[in-house]
Amino acid sequence: LPFSRPAVPNVEYTYEDVATCIDRGVMLIITDDRVYDVTSLVSRHPGGADSLLIRVDGHTDCARDKSFHSAAAKAQWDQFCVGRLCKSGRRHPAAEAPSIPSASSSDEQASGCGIHFKCVSSNNHRRCTVSQAG
Repeated sequence: LPFSRPAVPNVEYTYEDVATCIDRGVMLIITDDRVYDVTSLVSRHPGGADSLLIRVDGHTDCARDKSFHSAAAKAQWDQFCVGRLCKSGRRHPAAEAPSIPSASSSDEQASGCGIHFKCVSSNNHRRCTVSQAG
């Protein structure tokens, strides 16, 4: 049987959904119109947390970055895919809306993987930093 890629979840994210999730503690990146949740990966990424965090901004397409990865690393990307990017802002009627976490009262977000990260937005640009929890 030929190799086939796993199906992308039937969830569509708008740019606004991606930004809201990031602001609420979910580390999402965009690559080739797919949305990836890298929250659980950031503390163990071989390139370091900063190599992911500079891409957690809600609008940068990381397709070029994906090309730098080994074949083995590229094969792992699918497990982090949570949906498709809906560039038009209007979801397809058959697509599901993403699950967006509720707002937090703190600027610092716990990622659930032993780290804290903080995202600061200004002039339509988002910059995230990370620190060890506890």
